[in-house]
Amino acid sequence: MAAKRHERTRARRSALALLYTSEITDEGATKIAEEGRYLAEDGPLPDYATALVRGVEAHRMAIDKHLAATSENWALARMPIVDRSILRLATFEMMYIDDVPTSVTINEAVELAKKFRVNLEVVSSLERKPGTKVKEVTKVEKTNIAGVAKDTSIARVALIGLQHNPGVAFQVFDLLSKHNINVDVILQSIGREDTKDITFTVHKKDLEESKQILEEHKETLRFDHIETDESIGKVSIVGAGLMSNCGVAARMFEALYEAGINIQMINTSEIRVSVLLDEEDVNRAVRAIHDKFFGEI
Repeated sequence: MAAKRHERTRARRSALALLYTSEITDEGATKIAEEGRYLAEDGPLPDYATALVRGVEAHRMAIDKHLAATSENWALARMPIVDRSILRLATFEMMYIDDVPTSVTINEAVELAKKFRVNLEVVSSLERKPGTKVKEVTKVEKTNIAGVAKDTSIARVALIGLQHNPGVAFQVFDLLSKHNINVDVILQSIGREDTKDITFTVHKKDLEESKQILEEHKETLRFDHIETDESIGKVSIVGAGLMSNCGVAARMFEALYEAGINIQMINTSEIRVSVLLDEEDVNRAVRAIHDKFFGEI
């Protein structure tokens, strides 16, 4: 019984990391898991984690409707991703998993919230009074990384020799957005003699259309030429408050250096650090980064 309880605790952590990764990459969590584009903290993804993720996605509308009806003064869309994902997991278990007592689900949700530093307050449902704030003091470096994700469905586009004028970046990306082309990683660099280069990534299926659109507006945008590369991939570490924790990005780069992997581009945010690499290096990079943060599997 204890072994099963521990296994399900681990599965909930893995499912949470998958749901979190899904939201920030805008891809289905089940798809990410099935394609092997995610490594769980404690090793291969447990079966119960897969069941949780599939269940949350299958019953997403009903779960969100219930959460929206019971949430006070805080719209579901405005909740932090970790908070929302924990609530969805717990709600799914309580509504659809018969062999897990509600008390266990609540306790597990509280433990997840503590582990990932969610602001948690236990209040009475009978009285409108401030409750007890719950938190866990842990080493940040172990808890702020939710997982490692990879993406090999992207291509790199570089506009070389753009005129260094105000608004040129807006013109480029506004043009692409009007054709429903999503742009991910963006890097602008100073070029030569009042010019600059803008490099960005798009989905591989949008590459040819992007090139055609940009070439058609070459005179308006005033760039020299376009360079593209389909043999790249993106590897990301995802988690809460990454850039406010010193050394997280450095450890990621150290892992790649030790593995002899060259970085082409870097993109950072509060919840994600991503690097562009040669596609052939992506799997090695995921393993190296995973081992650096979580230890050998």
